[in-house]
Amino acid sequence: MNFYDVIVIGAGFFGLRTALFFAKINKKVLILESNSKAFQNASLINQARVHNGYHYPRSYPTALSSHNHYEIFCEEYKTAISGEFKKIYAIAQKNSYINANQFENFCNKIQIPLKEATSDIKGLFNRNLIENVYLTKEVAFNAYIIKEILLQELSKFSNVEIKYNTSVNKIEKKEKALVLTQTGEIYSTDNLFNITYASINNLLQNSNFSLLDFKLEFAEIALIKPPKELKTLGITIMDGEYWSSMPFPTYNCHSLSHVRYTPHYSWFEKEKCINPYELLKIKPQTKSLYMIKDASRYVPIIDKAEYIKSLYTIKTIVSRNEDNDGRPIVIKKHNNKPNIYSILGSKIDNIYDLENYLKEIYE
Repeated sequence: MNFYDVIVIGAGFFGLRTALFFAKINKKVLILESNSKAFQNASLINQARVHNGYHYPRSYPTALSSHNHYEIFCEEYKTAISGEFKKIYAIAQKNSYINANQFENFCNKIQIPLKEATSDIKGLFNRNLIENVYLTKEVAFNAYIIKEILLQELSKFSNVEIKYNTSVNKIEKKEKALVLTQTGEIYSTDNLFNITYASINNLLQNSNFSLLDFKLEFAEIALIKPPKELKTLGITIMDGEYWSSMPFPTYNCHSLSHVRYTPHYSWFEKEKCINPYELLKIKPQTKSLYMIKDASRYVPIIDKAEYIKSLYTIKTIVSRNEDNDGRPIVIKKHNNKPNIYSILGSKIDNIYDLENYLKEIYE
């Protein structure tokens, strides 16, 4: 049985950053990943937006956290950042949780840059459905470049090992935390981190731990080639059952997501859960046409967008944040000595909240 100071289950962004944190303080670290490569699920399949706070007018803590981390993240991963577009937020005229005046007050309170869009940009919108249009400050990231940066950093440490194609069946709480893999290997550690995002509860259930209160969504993000009028724009309609289209640097196109159509179905995991990634083996019929048609009500020219393909993933949400749209990091400690944690990252910039927590405990 091989012993490691730290075992991280999951080689997404949060898993690799957690491993890097411990590598830097000379811990012997093992990363276990069920896929053949890192960054195969939610770390890759998302809107690729570096949040600056605008998206969360109903969750002040989430907005403030995003804004406080924005410049730090952009500087740290500057080679992966794409800012060669104008980021537009528009407030819907009807059925929005907030109006334009409330959005302006919110941005002033957080102290994030906001100004009214120019007339040429406003002219792209259906002003019968849109109250006002704003130019903001947000960028997109290339997930592949971030992955390569992290893997390159980790490769500098002889005390870090990554095992791909290694599924974890269960964890056991003994004098050490034991990790039992599908291939029969057993690893032990004093510090175990379950950072498997949508599979967090599945692993907890298999290990007879209490489940966390998560809602899961089978989510579709459509990839499109926008018309030339929208190529240098990222657009988000606020705040309700609307949509967002952002440059998607990883595939050199735009993404399109919709609050109503991106989730194909959802379920709650509090009592019992299933392996969510088994569901991804069956691809549903795309809802991209519904997304484009509804988006064109607000920005008519997007009807000329060309559909490329869809990416499907499982999105994980803390149930209590369904109404306010907050996306806090979840750090759940299941056991002391050995230390067993589950961590749900949510937004990519939440990594700094996690690292601050780890510094308090381990440094």
